[in-house]
Amino acid sequence: MKKRLELYSFIAGAVFLISGFAKAIDTSLFTQTIAEYGFSNLWFMAPIIIIAELYLGLALILNLNQRLMAAISTLFVAALTCVFLYGWLAQDVTDCGCFGPMTFLSSSPWISLLRNAILLYLCIDVWVNTPREPINNNLLINSTLI
Repeated sequence: MKKRLELYSFIAGAVFLISGFAKAIDTSLFTQTIAEYGFSNLWFMAPIIIIAELYLGLALILNLNQRLMAAISTLFVAALTCVFLYGWLAQDVTDCGCFGPMTFLSSSPWISLLRNAILLYLCIDVWVNTPREPINNNLLINSTLI
């Protein structure tokens, strides 16, 4: 089971890293994507989302506080999935913008939802099945090292 959780954590982390790096290539394009969703007043969230994706990706790949990072990743993916559903249904957004200017990774809304569902499954499985660890007083130190 430990190997499965490490694999799932690695896959989810890789997706976050690829997505974060792709958006970091052209942050202005990601800012435009946020505006397409109808949230132009939240333009400042673009770099925050990119940094969060990169951080979560590294933490999941390196198995740093795996349970906590999987829980945060689950909430992050669930929230972004809800935003995409809103954009698709209310704003007629057909490209989720998940991978920034990497258009070869773009897909139909249904594929984006399926990809998010798989990512949610991976994150939830890691979160639920990773044994609880004693409270790590070095959480801040570990997090800062990333």
